Amino acid sequence: MSRPFRQIFWLLLILVFQRAELFAKSQHGAQTEPGPPRRVLHLDASEAASLKADLRAQGVEVLPAAQAQALFDRQLYAQTPPRHSDDASADPEQDRLESYRSNERPAPAYQPAPRFNFNLGFHFNGPIRGGNDDAVALFFVVVGLVVVFAFVAYSVTYLYRYLAHGYRGQGWFELGVGAWGFANAQEFGGLKAARIGMGLKERGFSWGLGAELGRIDATLSLEPKDQAKDLALSGAYAAAGPRLNYATDWGPQWTLEFLAGTSEHPEVHLLAKAMLGLRWRYGSGLYFGLSTGSLMVSLKSNLGYVRQQNPYNWLSGAETGWRF
Repeated sequence: MSRPFRQIFWLLLILVFQRAELFAKSQHGAQTEPGPPRRVLHLDASEAASLKADLRAQGVEVLPAAQAQALFDRQLYAQTPPRHSDDASADPEQDRLESYRSNERPAPAYQPAPRFNFNLGFHFNGPIRGGNDDAVALFFVVVGLVVVFAFVAYSVTYLYRYLAHGYRGQGWFELGVGAWGFANAQEFGGLKAARIGMGLKERGFSWGLGAELGRIDATLSLEPKDQAKDLALSGAYAAAGPRLNYATDWGPQWTLEFLAGTSEHPEVHLLAKAMLGLRWRYGSGLYFGLSTGSLMVSLKSNLGYVRQQNPYNWLSGAETGWRF
């Protein structure tokens, strides 16, 4: 082999060995160093501002140093296995990652304390949710069911006696006025109405239908609870329903009634009251009565009105009139 060719051969052989050595070093470095190497670029303030502007113009997001360090630690943490407690190695970088791992644990979710809410499962416009006294809701349901069932039973019995035996009961008719009010920590209001009633007398009791036409003035509390939001109702209302009167041995009469209707306000879905009271009669027809019970004002939820408390309030008042 001539000398020029021999020199070229040795030069190529040296290059091959150097290339293999460089490749082996690079592979060893990639296996031993976790993550990409850090690159530091020293710039003054004007150069840094110019570089940021150029990068942002190209669509590159520029992060503050603290946020960039947190992202780097998170990536390094994901690639590094946790160290066991028996590991005696004292690696500052590993300790920093362990500290980062302990701080990344999410805080436990807030669990509110359990709270008992009485719920009858019987509702007109949404379930009983608590808020106002739940006893008033129970009173409304019990008195309403008793009055309605008793009225239906008396009506069926009277119809049978009339068709089968031609029985005709003695009728009654009355006119009167009344006023009632309610109040609690967040809601208050009252009713004033003219009343009319008619029905049949039986031995020891009377039953029939009654109606009211009057005015309601009330302030109701609405949801959401984090906003001071009230609904003021002031205007006419009308209600009608069955009424029962039972005589007592000591003079006055027990009265029960369940009236339902609505108000002229577009926000009101249903207005109803279930009342229990005592009535005293004077002379031939004058009477005076005291009563207490439950008032329900149900709002139209499809218009966005939802009571913050349940829709029932204790209602008490007085009435007077003339019975014919």
